[in-house]
Amino acid sequence: MAELIDGPATRYACSLSRWERNDWWRVEARAWERHQSVRFALAFFSPADVWKDLNRQPEGEARGGGCLGVVGHIAALCLPVLAMLGIFGWVLRPDRTAPILMVGLMCLVAALLFTRGLISDIRNPEKAEVKSAHIVSYLHLVPSSITLVIALSAWAADKVDVPLLILAIAADAAIAVVPLVMFRRPGNENEARWLRNLTRLKTALEAVPEDERARIADDIRTAIAELERAGLVSAEDAAHAQGRSLGLLGIGMAPRPDMTRTLDSV
Repeated sequence: MAELIDGPATRYACSLSRWERNDWWRVEARAWERHQSVRFALAFFSPADVWKDLNRQPEGEARGGGCLGVVGHIAALCLPVLAMLGIFGWVLRPDRTAPILMVGLMCLVAALLFTRGLISDIRNPEKAEVKSAHIVSYLHLVPSSITLVIALSAWAADKVDVPLLILAIAADAAIAVVPLVMFRRPGNENEARWLRNLTRLKTALEAVPEDERARIADDIRTAIAELERAGLVSAEDAAHAQGRSLGLLGIGMAPRPDMTRTLDSV
């Protein structure tokens, strides 16, 4: 028992003096704290106020590169628009040289960042959100297409500084078409989203070694027993929680209101 009580879920359960419904999610988040892919998959089913718990770093570990990733996402969305605004001045003053060097480099960086995300979606289609992917595509396709038309007009008027970088503008517009072609919107988006999220969770769970899954299951069972012993949950709730399959504790014990109808399929 001593070894089991040392588990993160059990430690969390023992630290509680009061209980609320969404703490079932927090117990589960602690149990899977060293398996980010599982916590990521669970987050798609969870209430908003436990997202932070599902995205927390394991004890003793620091988050690395998170800020750079956020900056990269923001840059990928903003650079095509900034490039369009940067070249639009030439439309007002066509006697000047269009700044293709600056605009082309912006589009080149945007295309590279967009391609990195696209490759990730292609490799992990179960994680791809079709609606979001299409929105991001349009945020590249529309401004880069406008930029390309202006750049070609400036090139035809012999008013460009680095003509070769027009290809970078065209590349960003062309790459943006790929998700629109590859990821088609399903007829029933809610059902498709549910199946995609469920597949993501099953894939993440199956990737965890069997002995590790057994250790996590023991940790959760011990945590539930501690909660019942402390009088924080009823014997009926504890029995129901003990009967939940691994990975389905929060989904079963504290489901989101908009997902209760679909829980029968789990």
